[in-house]
Amino acid sequence: MTVLATRTTDSRPPERSDQADEGNVVLELPERPVTVFTAQVVETRGLLARIAVQLNPYDVRELSLSLEECTLRIVVAGEGFDAGRVAARLDKIIGVLDVTYG
Repeated sequence: MTVLATRTTDSRPPERSDQADEGNVVLELPERPVTVFTAQVVETRGLLARIAVQLNPYDVRELSLSLEECTLRIVVAGEGFDAGRVAARLDKIIGVLDVTYG
């Protein structure tokens, strides 16, 4: 596994405006940090099933696979997990190479 860059980003859902005349309720959600994993992909048969098994306990918000660019992108929300451990789990999946996160 090669770690190219480490970066943690904060994800903030869109805020809803308070419009008293329409009776809407303001919903403010707390910010949740997200970790974005990217990897080069060389084989896709059964790939998503293998990834789903490895990421089962995590709060996966996005899973995208680009067949043209041969890349995989996974966004996991929350804190309290070891991103290096998740990257190592992904790195063991057949067909996934060079996992990075940040």
